[in-house]
Amino acid sequence: MILLKFLMMWNALIILFTLIIGFIHGVYIEPSFNILVSWILIGIWIAFTLKVFEQTKKYREYNSPHNTAFFILAPPFFGIFFTIWSNFTGLLGENLLGDPYVSLSYWSVIFGLPYLLYSMLSQYSMFNKYVNVYFGTKAINARGFGFFCAFANFFVIIGYWIFLFNYVPSIDTLLSPIYFQYDLLLIFTLIGFGILIITPGIFGSRSSSIPQISNDYIRDRTRRINETIRPRVRRRQYNTVPPPTQRTRTTPTPKRQKPKPSTKATARVKTTTSSKSQKSKSVSYYAKFKPKGLNLTVEDFKCIFCFELPKLPSDKGRGIILCPKCKYPAHADEFRDWLRESSLCSRCDAPIPSSYIRNPKVISVQEYLKVIKIFSKK
Repeated sequence: MILLKFLMMWNALIILFTLIIGFIHGVYIEPSFNILVSWILIGIWIAFTLKVFEQTKKYREYNSPHNTAFFILAPPFFGIFFTIWSNFTGLLGENLLGDPYVSLSYWSVIFGLPYLLYSMLSQYSMFNKYVNVYFGTKAINARGFGFFCAFANFFVIIGYWIFLFNYVPSIDTLLSPIYFQYDLLLIFTLIGFGILIITPGIFGSRSSSIPQISNDYIRDRTRRINETIRPRVRRRQYNTVPPPTQRTRTTPTPKRQKPKPSTKATARVKTTTSSKSQKSKSVSYYAKFKPKGLNLTVEDFKCIFCFELPKLPSDKGRGIILCPKCKYPAHADEFRDWLRESSLCSRCDAPIPSSYIRNPKVISVQEYLKVIKIFSKK
């Protein structure tokens, strides 16, 4: 929570800084509303890029696929929008090709090209790799959604060109295009999406086989995971016995007879003992459900796919499945979707037994919340 607030504050400072630069440049130095907006967009682009790096690092930590709405929808939006803005900006918008009809500017290369390439990779993954795309807790078929995204990008680009050359010249607004040219990157984007729709989309098929990973890799990966999560062995302290020469003979003292406790005191002791035994029994019972590791925090009890803590009533009826090796949790539906693509744990890369894949043990969310309460540290 503290990290999230820090990132939000940092992003706000970046946008505020570029807004000040845009106000100075677009109002005093070179009066232009397009330049002012361009500087604001630069701040938004930098803030969003930092967010992408943060999310990518988080997903790599859990070895989770990037099949969420953030990675699927945001990159093509930013790539197409910032490439389109090359016709409006007064910053780095000069045509490098020198052609009156087709343009390529520093603006589109810097701010549009990275996200256009990323959107191509996401599009290919939806056709060839992902089973589902997640919008929060809702899962959508990745292949069907891939066709929707590809055709939506087609309509956006072609619709923009129709609007640019037919309607914009007749409209006099505060924010109007400076250049009326076809951007080369958008042309390549249309060609790329067309190839993806035809080859992996229509004529391709998602591989249903489990990824081939060598046994050496699995053994090495398992060894490194075990070294990380293996708890420290506490040394036993043995009572030292002095040698026979140093022993002193002592005379036994008669034991004093303790008074017999009253019936009320005996009942109280038995009740306390039974409550303690029940508590220890419950802790030992729930210990088999906690993740393997030292100094467990709330973060260790989050789902390894959606990174959300199990909660009620929103997760009612979903259930929790634990990796049989590292014991880290996942929502049952997300865990089963992952097993369609791989038989390795998404977090520790340990092989999951086929018997466990056919019949995994599902824990109720209500029961797992007790595990979190007992073993997590705030």
